[in-house]
Amino acid sequence: MINKLDAEFKPVQDELGQTAARLRTMQDEINKLQQGNPAATPQQIQAKIDQFDEQKKAYNRKGEDAKAAYAKRRAELLNPLQEDIGKALNAFGKAHGVMMILDGSQLPLIYAADGVDVTKAFIAEYNARNPATTAATPRP
Repeated sequence: MINKLDAEFKPVQDELGQTAARLRTMQDEINKLQQGNPAATPQQIQAKIDQFDEQKKAYNRKGEDAKAAYAKRRAELLNPLQEDIGKALNAFGKAHGVMMILDGSQLPLIYAADGVDVTKAFIAEYNARNPATTAATPRP
């Protein structure tokens, strides 16, 4: 799913990369002009700076829009899976008498006994009930 999402946003990412390279080139040109190019007038330098500022603003806006669109699309793709896993975790906990399931990636765990970690058992059970998702499930 993430590969599909990344591929979907690759054109925008490539365009942002190209724009960033153009902005670096423009900044270098401005620096050279400001370091005493006798042929450049202050008006020419200011015009170049203004052009750079406008392009940088557009670049920043496009980057923010792309970031928001990526987050929205990521949520659209992953929320159904996360809801399904949440329901499966609830069912697993009830079926196995588990009183609490903590997400170790979200909470700092200092210590947990091996017998407390139900990750492998849950993944095995979930994959057995959802064989189509087996390839997409990361292995511990």
